[in-house]
Amino acid sequence: MSEQDNIAIIAEGLQRQLDELRKIIQQGHTGGSQQQQQAPPPSIVSDNREREQEVEKLRIRIEHLVRALDAKDLTIQQLRAQLDQQ
Repeated sequence: MSEQDNIAIIAEGLQRQLDELRKIIQQGHTGGSQQQQQAPPPSIVSDNREREQEVEKLRIRIEHLVRALDAKDLTIQQLRAQLDQQ
């Protein structure tokens, strides 16, 4: 696999992760997904519990995406250094 192929693969993965992060952030600004807006839960207590669980899942996913983006940033820097040496 060539350097250009590696860069293309990294760029595609980075774009997917950025898109996912944007989607999560957008859902936070709009108050949740369409499904939550169409079918309200039967009680406020269960609604709060469900929202807290969803927030925790999203927090973990965001942390994972940020770590993956940091790792890709390091990989991109290494690839740039290799290209500069050539």
